[in-house]
Amino acid sequence: MIGMGFNNRSIQLVIIILILFGLVVLSALPAKGRTIKFSGYHWAVKNYTEYKRGPGPNYWSDSKDNVWLDKEDNLHLNITERAGRWYSAEVYLKRFLGYGEYIFYLDPQKTELPDEVVLGLFLYGGPGEEVDIEISGWDENDEPYLQFVVQPAHISGHLDKLKLNTMDEKRTFKIDWNEDRVIFTLIKGHNREPKDQDLVITEWIFTGHQVPDGKLYPRMNLWLFEGNPPEKKEPTEITVEGFEFFKD
Repeated sequence: MIGMGFNNRSIQLVIIILILFGLVVLSALPAKGRTIKFSGYHWAVKNYTEYKRGPGPNYWSDSKDNVWLDKEDNLHLNITERAGRWYSAEVYLKRFLGYGEYIFYLDPQKTELPDEVVLGLFLYGGPGEEVDIEISGWDENDEPYLQFVVQPAHISGHLDKLKLNTMDEKRTFKIDWNEDRVIFTLIKGHNREPKDQDLVITEWIFTGHQVPDGKLYPRMNLWLFEGNPPEKKEPTEITVEGFEFFKD
C-alpha cells in the first residue's frame, strides 16, 4: 500500500507537470484568428491579445478595427487603442509560393508615418530567414525612410536604406526572390514593369551565399517600434490596394 501510494503521488505529479507544460505551450500560440481573402489569396490575421509578441514586441489583434477590406477590396491595416492598450496589425500567407516576384501595391494616404510606426512588407520563414521592405520614421529623420533588408541585418552589405521625400502617392514595392539573388524595387504608381525607367525610384540587388533558401511566406504588418504608444496617441492606417505573385 505504501508503494502504491507513492506511485499514485508520482503519477499525479507527472500529470500536473504535463498540464502546466501544456498551458505554457498554448500561451505561446496565437489565439485562433480570422482569415481574409485579399487579391485572390487567403491570409491569416495575426492575433496575440494577451501577450506581446514580435516585432516590437506588440499586442496584435484580428479585430475588424485593425484589419479590414473596403468595398473595393482594398486591405486596411490599422494601429488602434482600446482600453489603454495599443494593437498592431499583420496578415500572412500560409501557402508557400516559392521563388518569384512578390508585388505590393500601396496607397499610403499620408505624407509620412509617425516616428513610432513601422510598415513591413516581407517574406518570412523563421529567425534569420527573412527578406524585408520596411518604411518608418523611427530614427532622427523628420521624413520617412525606406530600407531593404536580407536578414541578418547586422551583417555588412545586408541592408540598403534611403530617405523618402513623400509617401502621399501610390507606390509599387517589389521583392524578386531568386535562388542566387534578391532584387528590391520601388516604383512610382502601380506598375509591375514600367516601360519608362524614370518611374523606378530605386532598386537594390543583393547577391551572395546568404540568400535565403528556405520556405519564406509573404506578410504585411503595421506596428509600433519597441511597442511604445504613438506620441500623439492617434491611430495609424495604411491601405494596400493589391498583391501579386509571379513565379520565376
